[in-house]
Amino acid sequence: MVSHQVPPGGDREPSFSDVHLSTSRPWALVAEDDLEMLWLLSRALRSEGFDVIEAKSGVELFNTLRHAREGDALPSLVVSDIQMPGMTGLQVASRLGFWGISVPLVLITAFPDDETLEAAAQAGIAVLSKPFDLEDLRKVARWLTMNLDAPLVR
Repeated sequence: MVSHQVPPGGDREPSFSDVHLSTSRPWALVAEDDLEMLWLLSRALRSEGFDVIEAKSGVELFNTLRHAREGDALPSLVVSDIQMPGMTGLQVASRLGFWGISVPLVLITAFPDDETLEAAAQAGIAVLSKPFDLEDLRKVARWLTMNLDAPLVR
């Protein structure tokens, strides 16, 4: 996991434990294998008041969520690219559902085919198709984390 915010006086980047234990602010888990896009997504969510933990693969996303689940500290929001090394965003969503975990999830994709969009819709997952305006991500993030009736991965 990487983050572009380095703690004051420290030379390491914050981990899941640092974010969860150091603040009561909402936190988002962002997974994207394109580092420039990862930075943009994280920056947009930080501007909305989220602390952000980043993952560069589906496996890293899955492992971070597993760790969060074990610590009973799930993120307020998960944003994930669909196509990533190791495990897709939809596969991670499926595993969350298997565990009975409910967390607001936004999937992003450059390849919005009908099958993917249908699978996401059936699971109640928001999808943004690339390219999209970062303001759209901010709006979806606000809506999902403030609206009690928002779609959740089940």
